[in-house]
Amino acid sequence: MILGGSRWGNGYMLGTVDGFNLGTNDWDPARTYPDETTELGSTPCPAVTENKTTGDLYMFASWKVMRWSNSTNQWSTVVGNASVYGQYAASAMDTKRNRILLLGGNANDHGIYNVATNTTQTITLTGTYASALSGDGNGMVYDPLQDAFLLRKAGSGNTVYRINASTFAVDVMTTTNGTSVPASTNGVWSRFQYVPQLKGVVYAPTYDGNLWFLRTAN
Repeated sequence: MILGGSRWGNGYMLGTVDGFNLGTNDWDPARTYPDETTELGSTPCPAVTENKTTGDLYMFASWKVMRWSNSTNQWSTVVGNASVYGQYAASAMDTKRNRILLLGGNANDHGIYNVATNTTQTITLTGTYASALSGDGNGMVYDPLQDAFLLRKAGSGNTVYRINASTFAVDVMTTTNGTSVPASTNGVWSRFQYVPQLKGVVYAPTYDGNLWFLRTAN
């Protein structure tokens, strides 16, 4: 799925949505999916998270929570006055507790969206590295085997921050052989992905460079 973007020639924001069909190996016809809501279409880089159980997409921008329903192919604003802003924030879904964590971004978000209750609330991070998770375009995933969120910033090296999904205590994972991982180009975003079949994270820091793999559980 390609969500929004900018218009060639002038950079104006677009709210169009397009999908690539893996079954036909081709793009779905134009206008198969409705445009994003006005808030999304005019906001660059909203936080986006998929609920893999339903296929729904949740997007966070302008203190609102929007959802694209996989079953109805419709957009709706589900929270109109959220406690998280969303723009440029990292986000990931805790599948155990059915909630989405948002960190950093333009408003330095520290908050969660509870899917079941359709509510947002701010949270407090603790630990030595609690203040290190700010910034734009960070990548974050949820690791169910550790019951923790893993956050990667754009700099080079092997640092991966770990956030306990229950207590929100922050530490740094012990890793090996990652000192030569290069800095990412234009942020991390979704190039840091958890792969359950491999029990770890695949990271693509650059467009034309190597992929890196970090096994996070035995």
